[in-house]
Amino acid sequence: MEEIFSFGIWLRRRRKALDLTQAELAQRIPCATITIRRIEADDLRPSLEIAERLATCLDIPQTERSAFLAAARAERSVDTLPQPVSLSLEKASGQPLSVRRTNVPFPFTNFVGRASERAELTSLILANRLVTLIGMGGSGKTRLALQLSSDALANFADGVWFVDLSPIRDGGFVAQAIANALDMRKLAEREMLAALCAQLQSKHMLLILDNCEHVLSACAAVANDLLNQCSDLHLLVTSREALYLLGEHVYPILPLATPTAHDADSLDDLMRVESVRLFYERARAVQPKFAVTHDNAHAIAEICRRLDGLPLAIELAAVHVRRFTPQALLERLAEPLTVLVDGPRNLPARQQTLRTTIDWSYRLLDADERRLFARLGIFVGGWTLPAAKAVCNRAGDLHLPLETGLASLLDKSLIRQVEGWDGNERFTMLETLQSYALERLIDSAEAEQAYWDYAEYYLSLAEQAEGALTEGVATDWVRLLDQEYENLRAALIWAFDGIDAARIERALRLSSALWRFWWIRGYVYEGLRWLSRALEQPEVNHYPHMCANLSYGSGVLMRMHGDLDQASHYLNASLELWMALNDRYRIALTLNSLGVLLFNQSEYDRARKFFEESLLLYQELGEANRVAMALNNLANIAFEQGHLQQAATQYHEALRLLEGDHANKRTIALIKNNLGEVARLSKEYTQAAMLLHEGLTLHLELNDIENILYGLNNIVEIAIDQGQNPLAVQVLGAADALYEHSGAARSPVLAQDYERQVTALRQKLPESAFELAWSQGRSATLDELITDAIHSILQQSP
Repeated sequence: MEEIFSFGIWLRRRRKALDLTQAELAQRIPCATITIRRIEADDLRPSLEIAERLATCLDIPQTERSAFLAAARAERSVDTLPQPVSLSLEKASGQPLSVRRTNVPFPFTNFVGRASERAELTSLILANRLVTLIGMGGSGKTRLALQLSSDALANFADGVWFVDLSPIRDGGFVAQAIANALDMRKLAEREMLAALCAQLQSKHMLLILDNCEHVLSACAAVANDLLNQCSDLHLLVTSREALYLLGEHVYPILPLATPTAHDADSLDDLMRVESVRLFYERARAVQPKFAVTHDNAHAIAEICRRLDGLPLAIELAAVHVRRFTPQALLERLAEPLTVLVDGPRNLPARQQTLRTTIDWSYRLLDADERRLFARLGIFVGGWTLPAAKAVCNRAGDLHLPLETGLASLLDKSLIRQVEGWDGNERFTMLETLQSYALERLIDSAEAEQAYWDYAEYYLSLAEQAEGALTEGVATDWVRLLDQEYENLRAALIWAFDGIDAARIERALRLSSALWRFWWIRGYVYEGLRWLSRALEQPEVNHYPHMCANLSYGSGVLMRMHGDLDQASHYLNASLELWMALNDRYRIALTLNSLGVLLFNQSEYDRARKFFEESLLLYQELGEANRVAMALNNLANIAFEQGHLQQAATQYHEALRLLEGDHANKRTIALIKNNLGEVARLSKEYTQAAMLLHEGLTLHLELNDIENILYGLNNIVEIAIDQGQNPLAVQVLGAADALYEHSGAARSPVLAQDYERQVTALRQKLPESAFELAWSQGRSATLDELITDAIHSILQQSP
């Protein structure tokens, strides 16, 4: 017998033991026959992909695969492999096994990602007799099932068999399709299922039923009979909807992970993201020199995010790197259903474009489910059940309960359920599905009415929020508006794009209702754009109250933006309108804001007059929250003029007014920041740090950008006082990034502080140390940086 001293000889011996010719083995890989001939002659080492396929074709047990792959790649001696003849080719009964133990087609591409899912699913398949992979079209169910067949093959004595049900249109032929896949075509058709059960009764095999959704009931019936009568049979099912059988283990296949905002900053981090890795692998297949670089990293990351990590969409997009750079491809993805075409010819027709893949699912819906799915396409970023009721069935014209319709779309993997900010149920749709659904809506005659209902719902939400934000009951409303902001923005776009007076009126009301949210969240650029567009509408003059509110909001955002002249113009315009309307509450509000504007310009005496006038009006109106704010502002003047004790007294007086459930948390946080600054100047750093932490925690909860920036400035001052210079630079870097992102500008006083702080710190630190700390601060997570800074300050305090 030929002595085994090379991998090629070992392979030849194993192939012959399985009674396979070189051509037959090559066909199963698949590869050229000459490739097998060269490997057996030791003229060629198999690639890792070919080696993995060889392991499957040669029935290498799972426990020996790592040794086989290492030997194949010359990473380990062939002596570590067992003798080919020792690999049993017979069952314990002595009956020969069929050489052919699987019909699973070998994939033409390597498998990317999902390592944890593969391990978990392999265990599930071995431990349970029915496992169903569910997910939307294009999520990679079939490709994962093929990979799992390879992973599990060694564990099933009678092999793994694949049944593609996508061509079947009549559920009555499901059993016939299984018989055909198993080469049991001679079974009697009349009693096909019974005959099939009899044939498989003693078999220990894994049967993969792929694409069951369009013949779901028939698949469930066949699966039930097979499992009841064949005790060693295991089923792996792929479908967009579960079979709903007792004992079924349903495993949702989600899209691949997409990059975070910071992943693209590091090529190593970016390449570890599964969706990016898939894009890279498929791009290399059509453009061998393709590489992920610092120049295209952000575009690739955004492509993967835009496509929701959907494997089919990413593969279809990657093909286009033959013609477009990632940056150019990203620009074209504004219409993904149009761009993502021309898939490989050896894919099923339903997967050669993203549109046909989604069409496949859409055609399986009944008429009411289709109408609901199309109407849901109007939502951007998700929706709640109340929103769906208001927009999708306002007229009650769906002939099924809305909850039933949503449950059905969930079951069919067309929508997903997530948890909202408040713990209540919320629904989302992948962006690619949303584009398709919106097309269906626009193609119907229902789009115009749907958009009216959509705008009305979110206008009502925004106006309720405005009342709460004005009164200071803010935290929950800020979170709610954050969650719904994409929908609010879409409603604004639709309303402003109209030419009729009714739509423009909705646009004005939405802008008027949202300006406080834009202010608190620091959306300065965007807020000013919307407010400017609103004030340019001729119709705005028909609504003096709304015009006054829009002008007031513009003044506040202009002050935050740093354009104090424009801020004064808008605030004075709003004051005139409030006075004409005799709205005393908003007169007081505007007087206070004019005082803040003058305070920012260090005109303290003029500012005091405005604060005192607003204070009197608030006291007459019994507005405790607003009285507290006016007292805080008067205390700020005392502080700037060096009267620290007077300032502290007024701050504490203001805090006493803010006790109770309805106190304005934003004002409480602001006053605690101010008291922290008083404590810092008194060198009481422990007290200063604790007060700043309390205030900033509240501001972070609200994501109140303007006052977060003010608190960060106070932390910088304490760090400098304590000699913690790198920490001070980190916080300055974080603040700088926040100013840049939000569009806010430093007030004249804070601008002076900034220049002084930067100059002092550059003198105290080497340039390299300064730049490193600055960069660390700009990229830091804000809440973690603040927590670490406060902790460091407390450690340094006596």
